[in-house]
Amino acid sequence: MKFIIYIIIAATVMAACQSGPDYKTVRDEVTIFHDSLMLRHEQLITNQMTLDTLLRQLPASQMNDTAAKAAGIRKMLRTMQQTEDEMNDWMHAFEPDISGKSKEEAVRYFQNEKKKIVSLDVRYKHDLAASDSLISTLKK
Repeated sequence: MKFIIYIIIAATVMAACQSGPDYKTVRDEVTIFHDSLMLRHEQLITNQMTLDTLLRQLPASQMNDTAAKAAGIRKMLRTMQQTEDEMNDWMHAFEPDISGKSKEEAVRYFQNEKKKIVSLDVRYKHDLAASDSLISTLKK
């Protein structure tokens, strides 16, 4: 029984001595999100090209229906372009080098960047689901 109490005390002391997350761990999490997002980025580009092709192929003989479809495609393409632009802006602004920052500042920086990339991931997933649905509808 004393042995278990010593283990609990030792674990508590060790947990208390840790000063929070390591910046490398948070930076690695950001990198993992970025890498998975790049796969979605490729699919976003593919969907943009598909929608652009479908837009050019809309029949002029069905003007009222075609105008509504064209407007929907253009709106989706603008939304996807905005998401892509935000990703490009994030990538250009992201600075993995922590020179001149304390470890605490580096952790805060990478935690903030993780929030940004997670938000972009949500947008990519939304845009992909919406564009997949639109493409499916248009191909029927």
